[in-house]
Amino acid sequence: MSARKFGVLVVTVALIGCGQSGPSGSGTGKGDTGAAPAPAEVKPAFAARVQMDTPAGWVGQRHAAWSLYEAADKLSYVAHTEMGAGESVQDKVREVAGAAGATELRFSGEQDIGLGPDKLPARAAPGACRLGGREATFQYAVADVGDDQRVVVAFFLAKDATEAEARATMGSIASLRRK
Repeated sequence: MSARKFGVLVVTVALIGCGQSGPSGSGTGKGDTGAAPAPAEVKPAFAARVQMDTPAGWVGQRHAAWSLYEAADKLSYVAHTEMGAGESVQDKVREVAGAAGATELRFSGEQDIGLGPDKLPARAAPGACRLGGREATFQYAVADVGDDQRVVVAFFLAKDATEAEARATMGSIASLRRK
């Protein structure tokens, strides 16, 4: 199955979690699935409440308040940050989209979901964009992690990304869980 067959329905299912424990990778950056996932590098407040697995071998970097992880071929990105009261989720997603090279973001409507294995209450939405000049999809979720704290997780996935990258990307988002 090609990555093109991963549509919004599958992406939404990945965000909901379906009992997945997270992605794995061989460390090649190509989305292979063999080794244990690497823990996300997160800010202390984020780390105090929740954790998330990131695809092994992907390059992690900080961009403003975001932690951003990219596949070696730059066809897939996973990101997370905290979200303060009064902040716009679409503005937050646009911020990290710029760091990932995603343009022409077209947002769709949000829906209520249970995110990750703990079914954290969240609002999620899919969208379409261009990633490095390629057609791509993105999805974000804003999860309530307690004590009036929210976390935003997002991914950007080129339509010609490998199936393994698609699994690693979606699995990473679906791994968000309480500590």
